[in-house]
Amino acid sequence: MEQRNHLRTGEGVDEYPDKDAISEPVAQIVAAVRNCDWQGRIDAVEDLLSYMGSEVGEEVAAVKEPLEDESEDVRVHAFYALCHLGADAEEVVPTLTEHLRGGDESLRHKALQTFFNFRNYVNPNPELVPDFLEILTDPASDNSFRGMATGCLWFCGADAEPAVPALARGVTDDDYSVRFYSVLALGAIGPAAKEALPVLLEARRSDILQDVVDALRTIGASAEEITHFLVRMTQSEDGRDRRFAAEALVRIGAETDVAVAVLIDSLNDDDSFTRCSAARTLGKIGPRAESAVPALSMALNDEDRHVRDAAKAALERIVPVAAG
Repeated sequence: MEQRNHLRTGEGVDEYPDKDAISEPVAQIVAAVRNCDWQGRIDAVEDLLSYMGSEVGEEVAAVKEPLEDESEDVRVHAFYALCHLGADAEEVVPTLTEHLRGGDESLRHKALQTFFNFRNYVNPNPELVPDFLEILTDPASDNSFRGMATGCLWFCGADAEPAVPALARGVTDDDYSVRFYSVLALGAIGPAAKEALPVLLEARRSDILQDVVDALRTIGASAEEITHFLVRMTQSEDGRDRRFAAEALVRIGAETDVAVAVLIDSLNDDDSFTRCSAARTLGKIGPRAESAVPALSMALNDEDRHVRDAAKAALERIVPVAAG
């Protein structure tokens, strides 16, 4: 860290002792938090992290105080300092909760951002599900705010069941983050989210289709429903989704002819990984993928060695003599 040699105060410049010479660093930094100008208070909050490292305790209490600071910049730095203090930041969950429910919009936004960005340290309390749901459904919330609220509902797992109707609507939202986290949240809720199955089964947005398949499985869609969804997914405009759907159909042993047709098409994809994966999956199908022999034979001359190897191995499993 770049060593600071002073903290600015309203009464001039005070010398800041060298790190090794500080006998009671926490006490001095706490004093700085209380007495400096706004930039000095920001510096002091950051010093708590730089000087203390992972040894936290009194520092948490020190950083809680600037959460009420008159300067929004100081409040913002305090929030992020609390996050970086690690597991001990759990001590400030009541404060974050208070600000999430408070009237100060900037603090409310930062509290939500803290729950969202630092979930490994500060866990959203299930009691906050109504608060996250309120933000998600509030017409005044911007997309960033709604996306983070939806993500927090995902972190709440099965406790987010009351939000299922709103999350089902989120699957078709115009904002990607709301769509994405709505699908993940419904999957995390599991069987209790069954009322969302019709919406998931009709999902059209290519950017969430693979996550929808996972959600359908965890919620408990029938094999027939999942097969129907995957067949429709093979018609996606996104080549990756088509290949994923074909491979998933192979895994569940359904609609092999549809899967083979998609995988043959994937052998001509611009991406070498896609071509290689398609060849390997065709090999797993075996003799039932005989219609892929001409395309796989062409792939023996592919510019990518891995694709050539995968095509040769696939041919050996489909028609042994064709690879000889």
